[in-house]
Amino acid sequence: MCVASEFEFRHRMFVIAGIVALAFACSWIDSHSAAASLTGWLTALGVPAAGASGRHIVFFVAAGLVAGGTALRTWGTAYLDVETMMDARLRSQRLVIAGPYRYVRNPLYLGNLVVAVGLGLFASRIGFFVLVIGMTVFLYRLILREEQHLLREHGDVYRQFMAIPRLLPAWRARVPSSVAQPLWGRAAAGEILMWATAVATAIYAATFSAGAFWATVLAGAVAAGVRYRATGAWSGKRL
Repeated sequence: MCVASEFEFRHRMFVIAGIVALAFACSWIDSHSAAASLTGWLTALGVPAAGASGRHIVFFVAAGLVAGGTALRTWGTAYLDVETMMDARLRSQRLVIAGPYRYVRNPLYLGNLVVAVGLGLFASRIGFFVLVIGMTVFLYRLILREEQHLLREHGDVYRQFMAIPRLLPAWRARVPSSVAQPLWGRAAAGEILMWATAVATAIYAATFSAGAFWATVLAGAVAAGVRYRATGAWSGKRL
């Protein structure tokens, strides 16, 4: 698989947003929701998930995936710092070997994939596959680019770090922890849009209100934009 280009890396957040938008736009050609189809499939297998109550359950599971993926991203961001996460440039001054990075090399991207699976259930059937497959391919290409850069910068040190799984977490920590301390407040603020999306999915699971869903996501987007503009994260400026 080819690595992501410099343009793709610099604008990765917009590419990810585009994949999500495309997935939800698929409802124009496929009006059947992935969650409703999953509910019907579970019912056919004899699982008691029929009717509106079953769809509520499926949507709450989906919301749980979105929240779980967001929590993993927040954990990783607490050690990585928000500015590195948002920077348009590849940063390699130090390797982070603490928190989730002791179990998986790319916890932020793993969190994105978990969110994509959960969020995909709110899209159409086609949209689900567009979101999950599109996100997986793009994130994997980003990972390959970052690994190339880190190997050039750190050589054998990073090769030792590669003993930690790339995306499927190990059950046990593969390396001793460093002395890095998590910055939870900044991490939560940096993931405000993701947390707003998690809340929005939970609201939709409870109410089936598309208006409340999009209003919550929009509020999160505005809050994230205000924060990133205030911190200079969009430009990659360091604090």
